[in-house]
Amino acid sequence: MDRKFKRSFDELKEIVALTNRFFNENDIDPSLRYVVDLAAEELFVNMVTYNVESNQDILIQMSPHECTSSEHMGPLEPFSKRHFSARTFSSLAC
Repeated sequence: MDRKFKRSFDELKEIVALTNRFFNENDIDPSLRYVVDLAAEELFVNMVTYNVESNQDILIQMSPHECTSSEHMGPLEPFSKRHFSARTFSSLAC
């Protein structure tokens, strides 16, 4: 599940809605939602706050895996003057 978000704190409600939809559509243990929401919110807020060199949307990609769910988040283009690798985090679902 992929979705682009504007660099605005107003998008946080939509990020939580995306996580909710992802968990529901993939029948993932709802007890894991808190850690995924917390990590997604923290990464998004940090990218909006500290990556002021870019105004590109932020892409969130979520994909289910056996025993885990994985989420990748990153700008649509690299940080200027720096290398960027997508942030990744996983939550145990087994």
